[in-house]
Amino acid sequence: MHIERLDPARVDDVVAVLAAAHAHDLPDDPPFAPGYEGRRILHPTPDEPTTHWVAVDGPSGRIVGLVQLTTPELDNTSTGIVDLTVHPEFRRRGVGRLLWDSVADLALASERKLLIFEARMDSVGEAFARSLGAELGLYDARRRLLVDKDVRARAVDLETSSRPHATGYAVHSFVGAAPERFAAGLAYLNGRMSTDAPMENLQWEPEVYDVERLRGREEAAQQQGLEVYTTVAVDEEGTVAAFTHIGLAPEIPEHGWQWNTIVDPDHRGHRLGTWVKVANLAHLLRRRPEVRTLLTWNAASNTHMIAVNEAMGFRLWDHWGEWQVRL
Repeated sequence: MHIERLDPARVDDVVAVLAAAHAHDLPDDPPFAPGYEGRRILHPTPDEPTTHWVAVDGPSGRIVGLVQLTTPELDNTSTGIVDLTVHPEFRRRGVGRLLWDSVADLALASERKLLIFEARMDSVGEAFARSLGAELGLYDARRRLLVDKDVRARAVDLETSSRPHATGYAVHSFVGAAPERFAAGLAYLNGRMSTDAPMENLQWEPEVYDVERLRGREEAAQQQGLEVYTTVAVDEEGTVAAFTHIGLAPEIPEHGWQWNTIVDPDHRGHRLGTWVKVANLAHLLRRRPEVRTLLTWNAASNTHMIAVNEAMGFRLWDHWGEWQVRL
């Protein structure tokens, strides 16, 4: 067994490993999207370049594991983000530890002193994290929304009840890149996600976003083949006061991911978070009526956003941990 840098010509072999792990570890999750996962490897976000290393079985030349090291360049420059996967058939043979030791050496060579990775609780991932002596930095809850008639009716009720509290605001929805008039406001609020959302013990520095960084991420999403549905709330002066977005891979059009939602602190108390979320869900369903489920993550301590999600119909699915290891 040896470790080598991924040859882009072998991306399909890596995707096969990821697909096998998904089927084994998350059998009740939405289907795996091989095309999207392959494009995500080839087109990382420009502000967080990612390198990929694979474990190769010597006799067969088969790729049996993958580790990805993401190295933020604009902030958190002493931190690396790791994503490690071993094919289920090759687990408990030291492959995961070999990949980890390799990525730790690579991280130190790029002056990264802290490594962060995600693992589902009560899983082989958690066991591996504890074997490394990793610290649980953030305890996350994942919830699922089943889109049915009751959920659609509840969304209408929530939107109707939210509007009287949001006098002076309007919502606007779009797909893909943000219109120029919203770009600066969206960049600012994206940065606030790293300061306003609960981080508990996770050692993560504030992120600073500008329009260039926002546009780079939008371009990467397009290259990855994602459809991104966004709704913003703006005040009478055109200031972006809140936003939310949902991602969808067209390969699995029945399933989507509810991503960030945030309200500017200066505009809280008007139920804007609820309004943009239900308006964006309606926006998504107008374009993609076949959507049946959405998955979303929150820090388990984020009781306010969890209450909004629960009111929409999201129900607890499982728990994840964001683990950290100091090198």
